[in-house]
Amino acid sequence: DFDCKIVLRKPRGIEFSNEGKLLVRFAEKTLHALQETREQIRSIRGSANGTLRIGCSNLYAKYELPAQLASFRRQFPAVEIHLKTGFSQEIYQQLLHGSIHLGIIRGDYNWPGKRQLLEEDSYYVFSASPISLSGLPSLPRIHYDTDAPLQLALDNWWFSNYKRPPAAVMEVDNVDTCVQLVREGLGFALLSGICARNIPDLYREKLTYKDGSSLQRRTWLYYDESALQIGTVKAFIDFLT
Repeated sequence: DFDCKIVLRKPRGIEFSNEGKLLVRFAEKTLHALQETREQIRSIRGSANGTLRIGCSNLYAKYELPAQLASFRRQFPAVEIHLKTGFSQEIYQQLLHGSIHLGIIRGDYNWPGKRQLLEEDSYYVFSASPISLSGLPSLPRIHYDTDAPLQLALDNWWFSNYKRPPAAVMEVDNVDTCVQLVREGLGFALLSGICARNIPDLYREKLTYKDGSSLQRRTWLYYDESALQIGTVKAFIDFLT
């Protein structure tokens, strides 16, 4: 129909031509629009059924979301839930691109739509035994790889209190691994209080600035107002908030 070559054959397979890439994007937008239209028609008919596409930050998805989704499904068994988890920055990008209906995101982002606060939690230094905050630069740190905005906030807190960088001896990309290393006494970690709610044996001390305020991060429910026209989305927002 478009009179162009869509696929190029390569020695190890195929790839789309420039025209083909354009048509792929067109097809994705068309399929997305079709799905949105179907969901809006279901909403007009007054039933909360169909697909609900949720993006959620890793920490919230691990500690809070499973019980919430289970309760929601008991109330709305006809809803098909598609869940994507990742760093908050990744979920925010998915929300901007329209690949999810709503995002549960930790941190403040420049979002033109609606948002509702879900929770606010503080950050702590965790260790296997009591330690002094003044001595942190000389102690081994277990660094948990997180998204850029949070890492910037942690760096700002650190250098507002210390003149030299932390002595990071281990770097991990999984919060469970980080907590277990701390429990074994291999170093301290700077983590959200949500990470150790079920681990009472860890020593923790809140991260505060010189003015006495604490380092905190808020979890928001981000969505576009137009999404409220979709029955499944409105039902979940009402349930969660």
